[in-house]
Amino acid sequence: MQVGLLGEMTNKYNHPVIAIVQARMGSTRLPGKVMAEVSGKPVIQYVLERLKSVKNIDAIVLATSIKDRDNILCEFATSQNISFFRGDETDVLNRFFETSIAYQAQTIVRICGEDILLDPKIVENLIALHFDSNADYTSNIIGRSFPEGLYAEVLSIDTLRSVAGKAIADDHREHVTKYILDNPDEYHIEHITSYGIYKKSWLDISVDTIEDLERIRSIAKVLFPNGEFITSESALEFLVKQDE
Repeated sequence: MQVGLLGEMTNKYNHPVIAIVQARMGSTRLPGKVMAEVSGKPVIQYVLERLKSVKNIDAIVLATSIKDRDNILCEFATSQNISFFRGDETDVLNRFFETSIAYQAQTIVRICGEDILLDPKIVENLIALHFDSNADYTSNIIGRSFPEGLYAEVLSIDTLRSVAGKAIADDHREHVTKYILDNPDEYHIEHITSYGIYKKSWLDISVDTIEDLERIRSIAKVLFPNGEFITSESALEFLVKQDE
């Protein structure tokens, strides 16, 4: 089930690139976290707005579940002129694959809907590396050298199709790319490592628990009280100063 039409391809790679945002209201640790308000806007709105500034992405699609509780996400996506797809709640891998097929994606950028301060430049660098190296899978996850909340992944439709066909274990179906990370010899994998303020991997600017949400709200009161755009570096520097 999906809504919305994709526009003409505009990226410089002449290859359809679609960002798929994983989001649902039934999170175990913090139910409804993606619609929790921060400075007057839901978390998911920040994610979508920041993705819209990423170069060489042709479209953004929200991938959510068929559960009634996720109707609110589809309605919100529509209000933001964002397409959506609804699939299995727990088999997230299949949901991603079906979303990619429905929207004829050739390259997929995977984003988590709670990453309120995702970094557009990191996503752009991952896309560039993915195409320049002709990789199957590219991310900044390997080694966990970046702070939580700044991870992104890029993979080809052929890679996603391969994983969808091979993955059997429940954790491989629930976590879209875990099969790739657990079987690195099967794929051409590229990654970027952290630098500068990003090296402080113990910092956390994601929204996964109530403590995370409170942390982000405390940052927002100072840095973006009206929901304005800030760099992820600014948020990390703020957290560093708080620890001093």
